[in-house]
Amino acid sequence: RAAEEEEASREKAEKEAAKRAAEEEEASREKAEKEAAKRAAEEEEIGRKAAEKETARKKAEEEGAKLKAVEVALAAAKEFRAQEEAARKRAEEETTRLKTEEAALVAAKESAEKVL
Repeated sequence: RAAEEEEASREKAEKEAAKRAAEEEEASREKAEKEAAKRAAEEEEIGRKAAEKETARKKAEEEGAKLKAVEVALAAAKEFRAQEEAARKRAEEETTRLKTEEAALVAAKESAEKVL
């Protein structure tokens, strides 16, 4: 009878040990799954942030290109305005020269008419 009780006690201890081992294995598996899910979520977040950064960088590049185009257009407009102003000044100078020439010719004509 003592041997039977000892056998039953041993079997009970083995079952409990197997149960504990199964529970520990399940807990370990669940912990590993949670860690894997956490790492996957972190990697996804890192990827999302990297994509956002790249989008922001491209947008900044596009805005920079637009700004450069505006600066180029402004410089061209300033150059055009300077050329227009130079042409206006040349026209004014030519007009003044022609008026002076005309006045000299009128004076010469009047002088010639007095002589005749």
